[in-house]
Amino acid sequence: MSKIAIIAYKPLPGFDSGFKEVLKEHTLALKEEGFITNKDVYQMQSLDGTVIEVFEWVSESSKKEAHEHPRIMEIWNRFYEYAEMVKLMDVMECHEPFASFMKIDVNAY
Repeated sequence: MSKIAIIAYKPLPGFDSGFKEVLKEHTLALKEEGFITNKDVYQMQSLDGTVIEVFEWVSESSKKEAHEHPRIMEIWNRFYEYAEMVKLMDVMECHEPFASFMKIDVNAY
């Protein structure tokens, strides 16, 4: 059974564009390796710059396999050069009943 992932990344000061490049590569690699479905990936930004990403894992086992795959791990390790992962509850908009974000298109970078 597939699972939906919702991840929040807060780019480090001055690293927004580099982070979005890695984010674009990340999404493409997950799809190419067959870890996430071909359904749309949603990427959005909060007022404080935190980026929220929503995608669908093919299965629970694909999620586990991605966490051991060399290509994916290399990309995830680079994430931490540009951003930190934060809890959704720490994103200001998530305190509202209807959280709203600005849609971003990493392919535009």
